[in-house]
Amino acid sequence: MRPHFSLLTVATLMTLSSAANAEVVELTDQQIMLNNEAVMAQEAGNLKKAESLFEAMLQLQEIDFIWMQLGIIYEQQGKCVKALNAYDRVASSNTTQDMPHEEVLKLLEKCRTSYAGTCSSELVMTCSSNDITVKIDDYDPAPCTSEPIPVTTAKHTVLATGPLGTMTVETQGVAHKQIPVEIKFINYEKIAQEAGVTKKQLLEKSKKMKIAGWTLVGTGAASMIAGGAVYAVGVKNRKDRLDDYKKDPVKYDDEINDANNLKDIGLWVMIGGAAVSVAGAAILIVDAVKSSKSHSEDTNSAFVLTPYFNAEGAGMGLTYTF
Repeated sequence: MRPHFSLLTVATLMTLSSAANAEVVELTDQQIMLNNEAVMAQEAGNLKKAESLFEAMLQLQEIDFIWMQLGIIYEQQGKCVKALNAYDRVASSNTTQDMPHEEVLKLLEKCRTSYAGTCSSELVMTCSSNDITVKIDDYDPAPCTSEPIPVTTAKHTVLATGPLGTMTVETQGVAHKQIPVEIKFINYEKIAQEAGVTKKQLLEKSKKMKIAGWTLVGTGAASMIAGGAVYAVGVKNRKDRLDDYKKDPVKYDDEINDANNLKDIGLWVMIGGAAVSVAGAAILIVDAVKSSKSHSEDTNSAFVLTPYFNAEGAGMGLTYTF
């Protein structure tokens, strides 16, 4: 049984390499079976299955064209780092009589040309500490490094994890450009200590902020309920007198105006109540953020508010860990 090669795959291959001497080996029956299944999965668009099958082949024996095929699969899925690593393994791997090493290297050059177009952008990470790990899309988590990371020009999600929590940054790859991604966690306890504020003082201040925050939230909610009730009365009064007003506008004009005024009062009370509730919620969030580290030491939970910067702009990320 001979291995089956995808014409579509071969036509879109890419790579670089030097014609190094490679040992000629025979594919095992199991490798041939896995290769044929992988190629059929690839042609059917099932790239995940093709990837796992090619990886299984390499566990049995490292062959140049298998690394190349796997690199193509990685590239088609936007896994640029894995694709580049796979292409780099081609030149030093064993080869077969069915597909001589020189032919594989020629195809590899085309693969690398294709790769340069597909993975033409790079992410450059800047992290606030050395103990942060980052996970880009489906990549495995890795320590944050300043080395450029090749990516496609699609949107990418960067998940950063550190001692203070996690944060997510969305960014967009741009062809032939390096995209800066800053991962910065703020240690509010350290800032407080440097300012001479003790943990006890922080907790006391936090308690006061909680009381103020919940008081405003409760007051705002009560105001919204009261305003809603007043608004409902105004609507009902207007509806009850609307038919009479149409018959005799002069006689019922004052009652209609009173109903409209009641509606307006109710509406503004609701708006004011909502604003008060939002202010209270903001105080609670600020308190949770500023006391996140000391709170986490006692309960293993914390809020973390962190700024982020990317190609599309800047913002703040709020994460709750428990």
